[in-house]
Amino acid sequence: MLTSGNAPPTTAPTGAASANTEPASAAPARRLLFAAVVAVASGALATSIATSTPWLGIDVARPDGAPTTTVGAVAPNGGTPGLRVGSTWVALVVGADTMVLEPGDLIEEPDFIDDWATSRRFFVRQQQLTSMLAHRTVTLVVQSPLGERTAIDAHPVARPWQSLPTTFWFQLVIGLVGCLIGTWVWALRPREWGTRAFAVTGGGFLLFTHAAAAYSARELALPGTLFRALSAANHLGAIVFGAALCVIFLVYPRRLVGTRAIGALVSGMLIWWMADTARLAPDQNWASRYPVMLEMLAALLIAAVQWRRSAANPAARAVLRWFAASVLLGPGLFIALVAASAAVGTGPVIPQAYAFGFFLLTYVGLALGLHRYRLFDLDAWATRVLFWGAVATLLLLFDTALLRIAGQGSVRALTVVLLLGTFTIPMRQWVWSHVLHRPVIDPEQLVDQALGVAYSATDKERAQRWRQLLQQTFDPLQLAPRTHDEAGAENAVVLRDQGERLCIPAVASDAPLQLTHAGAGRRLFGPADARLADRLVTLLRRADASRTAYEAGVLGERERIARDLHDTVSAPLLAGLAHVPDRTHADGPGDAADDAGGDPRSRAVNDEIRRALGAMRSVVRGTSTPAPLAFVLADVRFESVERLTAAGIKVDWPVVDVGHHVLGGGERDALTAFLRETTSNVLRHAGATSVQVVTVCEQAPDGVRLHLRVRDDGRGLPDGHASVTDGIANLHARAAALGGAASVVSRTDRPGTEVTLQARLAPDLATS
Repeated sequence: MLTSGNAPPTTAPTGAASANTEPASAAPARRLLFAAVVAVASGALATSIATSTPWLGIDVARPDGAPTTTVGAVAPNGGTPGLRVGSTWVALVVGADTMVLEPGDLIEEPDFIDDWATSRRFFVRQQQLTSMLAHRTVTLVVQSPLGERTAIDAHPVARPWQSLPTTFWFQLVIGLVGCLIGTWVWALRPREWGTRAFAVTGGGFLLFTHAAAAYSARELALPGTLFRALSAANHLGAIVFGAALCVIFLVYPRRLVGTRAIGALVSGMLIWWMADTARLAPDQNWASRYPVMLEMLAALLIAAVQWRRSAANPAARAVLRWFAASVLLGPGLFIALVAASAAVGTGPVIPQAYAFGFFLLTYVGLALGLHRYRLFDLDAWATRVLFWGAVATLLLLFDTALLRIAGQGSVRALTVVLLLGTFTIPMRQWVWSHVLHRPVIDPEQLVDQALGVAYSATDKERAQRWRQLLQQTFDPLQLAPRTHDEAGAENAVVLRDQGERLCIPAVASDAPLQLTHAGAGRRLFGPADARLADRLVTLLRRADASRTAYEAGVLGERERIARDLHDTVSAPLLAGLAHVPDRTHADGPGDAADDAGGDPRSRAVNDEIRRALGAMRSVVRGTSTPAPLAFVLADVRFESVERLTAAGIKVDWPVVDVGHHVLGGGERDALTAFLRETTSNVLRHAGATSVQVVTVCEQAPDGVRLHLRVRDDGRGLPDGHASVTDGIANLHARAAALGGAASVVSRTDRPGTEVTLQARLAPDLATS
């Protein structure tokens, strides 16, 4: 686990919310948006540099990346329309000055030059060529494939950005993507060394790709001083990337060294870079190639140490294996195919511009690892921040492109800008409203939802609706129970970590909760959020107190009614039943038949009275508890079959598998009452000889769908439909309590009545 640099927690007195004045601009999405602005500005600067020198419109062919002066293409809008493809560019002439071109002048990367003398000569020639191209008219000496030399007057023009090669845009895009992903991780954990180091790798990657893009896209030359500065920036980005890579493995998954050791490592690599810039190293190998390879080797060795330290932790090893593979594969391939090959004198295997693409393996691997292994202890919800950062970056790029098009000044360009700008207004408003806008909360709706939480039927439902209310109100990146209560925060809403977290006390039958980063990561929690949360908690506590007082009053009234029923109804009925002989255990059938008390109808009456008294006590007490659906159906089936059979009615009620769903107390009472009422209607009104009951239970995303159908072969309904009576009204009320509906109609296929119930049972309470 990474070390945490969190500030000491702040506490608030009981019943009050703590305040925090941290600006919302420090929220994750804002950090990521800031990084996107910097990356886009870096790309714009690289584009400006690449288009700053005069342009002749000549594209020299570079097969396999080898420098050459053979003309591969000539742009019609360039300064040399008369130049022929396939000829060789021999020299550049301005007045009395003549420079014979060399293949080395068009080398993609000056790092491929080994010794300092050749390197100095290269930058001097770049300065001279740039000075010559600054004239309005220059003369090109070209040689045809047949050996004939020709002098062509050329007029350098401003280079359009559309003429920049594909390699330029490739390097710009991968640098932006790498920076965005690196900053994305840091934006979510800004105080931890591992995420800071990974963000630094993104910054280093942006620096060396955009610097290389600026000078490798040149047509012929750049000013020598500018070229050297870009080359030094390229080396700095590479050194910073490698040093940050080592720091990552020094602190992740476990912290191996202290801050001083990390500072010494970074300082040492920066000193090496300064020696490289001052050309104090013996040659290019020691200046830029060996340090990068040394950093990669050091990262591998540190990763091996981390692997050994994690021997007893399989989870840490899995994270380390994935992270090490994704981090080391990309830079490793680049070093093997570019830096190492140049060090041994064989030259790069592929152009450096495309080799930079290997580094994306690191960042794509990290993005996948966040979902699979929770690298840096981040959850999958982190993708929300990256998504909005990417959308904001695309908008910035789009706006930059519109400005470049508008800068051309032509009527056609302005028309394109006007059309694109008009048609993208709805999309732009939607994106910016989601990225920057904080939704306005309707107070009346908020109060209604809070009261809905307080008066939910079950504890589980109350907790679920409470979390839904918090999610809807604050839209946090993460909402989870607190692993431990912080001192002084048990009964109050508290802001933590300068507004990154909002701690909610236990309320609404739920545990204490922690909300992380408001507005889907676009902002921090502020004092207004804390006050709003505190009002919601206070409102729910008052509602809970009112509910408790109400339930206490209901319970007292039920106890009074129960006592009155016992004294005035139950006791006389039970006393009367005690005087009715019960011969169900007589010695023989003759004795039972001789006694009126042993008559089956008498016994049935006695059972009905006792059952009615038991049901009456249950209703008055209101103490029905949750029970499995299968058990409830079995009990009602046994009772109903007993009642119907005693009346001489044949019952076909097969037992079916209804799963393990658990009914709440209210659902249990409603279902039992529905089936009892249906059975009583058959006994009293149907005149039936048989009854069939069909039960179907289906699992659904929002609970369980229960389908019941009770058919008898009796006389049916007078007009085919049931009139509104107390019994029928009770059936509809019980069905509504089950979240469904009931129907009572005469059968169409044969005599009799059909009662159906379509119910939607609440989600399973077994886990509550």
